[in-house]
Amino acid sequence: ITPNNLCYEIMKLRPPVKPLKVLDIGCGEGKDAVFLARNGYIVTAFDLSETGIEKGKKLAEKCNTYVKKIRFKKIITINLTNTFIAKNMSKMVSN
Repeated sequence: ITPNNLCYEIMKLRPPVKPLKVLDIGCGEGKDAVFLARNGYIVTAFDLSETGIEKGKKLAEKCNTYVKKIRFKKIITINLTNTFIAKNMSKMVSN
């Protein structure tokens, strides 16, 4: 696995000499999350894509990454921006 260069920076700044937790938001297909978990970090990885999450889980399994070291989760989003705009537009139109 070839991770993003940021993974190497994390390892330099906070080497996993004791169990450290990493939150990977927008993990995509999980390459960086699996890399960090294989190097001793406890990783929780999130993404919007169900397909990406499934690929990340398969990659973790293929790389024999222990379940306790890595968790993948799908993010459920609520579009608050559109709700806010819609409420304020209705107020502006009614005034």
